[in-house]
Amino acid sequence: MIISKRATIGAAFAMLLSAFASSSAAAQTGAGNRAEEVRIASDPGVVLAGTLEKPRVAGHGRLPIVVVIAGTGPWTRGGFSAIRQRLLESGIAALQYDKRGVGSSTGTFEDTIPVMERDVAAAVAFLRARPDIDPRRIALLGLSQGAVAAPAVASRDPGIAAVVVLSGPVGPRGKMFLDIMRANLAANGKSAASIDKVLQATSRWMDARTRSATAEETERLRRELATAFVTQTGFTAEQADDFVKTLDTPVVLSMYDVEPAKAMAAIRAPVLVVYGSQDDVIAPTLHDPAARQALSKNKDATVMTFPGLTHELARLGSDGKVIAAPETDPMDPAVVDLVGKWLRARLLSTK
Repeated sequence: MIISKRATIGAAFAMLLSAFASSSAAAQTGAGNRAEEVRIASDPGVVLAGTLEKPRVAGHGRLPIVVVIAGTGPWTRGGFSAIRQRLLESGIAALQYDKRGVGSSTGTFEDTIPVMERDVAAAVAFLRARPDIDPRRIALLGLSQGAVAAPAVASRDPGIAAVVVLSGPVGPRGKMFLDIMRANLAANGKSAASIDKVLQATSRWMDARTRSATAEETERLRRELATAFVTQTGFTAEQADDFVKTLDTPVVLSMYDVEPAKAMAAIRAPVLVVYGSQDDVIAPTLHDPAARQALSKNKDATVMTFPGLTHELARLGSDGKVIAAPETDPMDPAVVDLVGKWLRARLLSTK
């Protein structure tokens, strides 16, 4: 994405966050498959409303299952329909749920990484307690923000059977935001020296904001950040303040504070990571090699970047619009095929 010279950098970050979100849809399942409405207890006062889909024809014994984890935004059930259908056709169950405080789930909508992780862990615990689910064959699949939460949960849970990361940022703490800021400022013609000063001020303030810094130190660093934007980018004081306010939200701060590379490196289960070369939310040229490095000691890890696909792993036509039949999942069939085959090989070969 490129920041217009007439737009504030705060508005650009609002664009970033909206790009992470995808529209919600009602829960759907293929003809003949069995869908069960479930209730999953998470934090006190939070009960997630979910749909557990089972294949129409299943083998004997407990079922393998994939927990589907959405990206940023007030998601309800209904996403990833093509992948879910492929799983069901293979004899693998799928669980999806409304985010807390959204749809039929209780609690307050809090779209932060720690909250997402707790809800994912609650879903896994719920499945392990069921007599129809194989506790040794539970996989996690997440997109974007969900692709940050999935590895984090798997890194602490050696019982997870496999992890699929779709368009997930990978790197040291805070790197995603600083990379995006650098690219946007450079696209607006700012010099490397000015960009470095702004990023340094941003990093110092966000570090203080997410650590145990005093209120006085945090406020001093906030003023320094606003001043850096005024002196180094030409933004007005109002625009600079708008930018800081955009960053100073629980969602942004939680995403700055995570360490996806560290979490991914700690996973010992099989991992599949998929990017689209036309992703305008994260830069695949940066995150693809970072994912490969993080997974270098994992004996069953695959990282792929598909040419011509967006952040949602959809393909754009010559008119710039997503190629998809009306009311269908826009995810490119090649990605659906890869994910389906990869999960089938990991979940159905382990008894």
